Amino acid sequence: IGTDFGLNKYNRETETFSHYLYNPDDSNTIINNDIRSIFEDSFGNLWVGTNDGLDRFERELNTFIHYRVDPDNLESISGNIIYSLYEDSFGNLWIGTNNGLNKFDMELNRFTHYFYDSDDPDSISSNSIWSIYEGRDNILWFGTHNGGVNKLDYRKGIFTCYKNKLYDSNSLSSNIIWSVCEDYNGILWIGTDYGLNCYNRQTKTFTRYLNDPNDPSSISYNVITTIYEDSYWAVVGAFYTNT
Repeated sequence: IGTDFGLNKYNRETETFSHYLYNPDDSNTIINNDIRSIFEDSFGNLWVGTNDGLDRFERELNTFIHYRVDPDNLESISGNIIYSLYEDSFGNLWIGTNNGLNKFDMELNRFTHYFYDSDDPDSISSNSIWSIYEGRDNILWFGTHNGGVNKLDYRKGIFTCYKNKLYDSNSLSSNIIWSVCEDYNGILWIGTDYGLNCYNRQTKTFTRYLNDPNDPSSISYNVITTIYEDSYWAVVGAFYTNT
């Protein structure tokens, strides 16, 4: 469990929590207490994204391996705020940071960087990557902050960006993307800071689901932070602040 003050491990048998906290006097402790993301890869490695670097947890030693920006190493991770972690079907670990998208090669222990380039229309549309998801067609989707959602053609290394278009109700409802998920029927759902979106791959258009104060059966709030489909229905998490 990731919190604003450390990583927690819950023991179901004893119903107790073990805490992993940053200790400046011990380099083997977690790199930062502000936990942004957690992911376990297919090799059983536990990755923890924090507000100041990426950690890999060594279970047997109960220690952490740190990955941070190293100005003297061009193959180090490109950003220290780790928003999202995902392993694709080819075994690549993708890391969304505050300064670009990273792909980590575990065998060579190096990071490949993908940055927004205003002169390159095929580059990713933002350097702040908040969510990552791979569809059943092996297409990778990246939700960004203020850059909409991006689709990656892995073989060509080309990103296709989908953004909100003013006065176009069939476009994405917002360019701030919190979450991406594909349901059992292969339909792609995108959570934004202004509504839930359903993407039609054939027409390349979006259907919006927005809160309507006059309709009690509409979605309860427009900031969609999390989308998950269980065995029976889709579960959508919304973030609400009373202003």
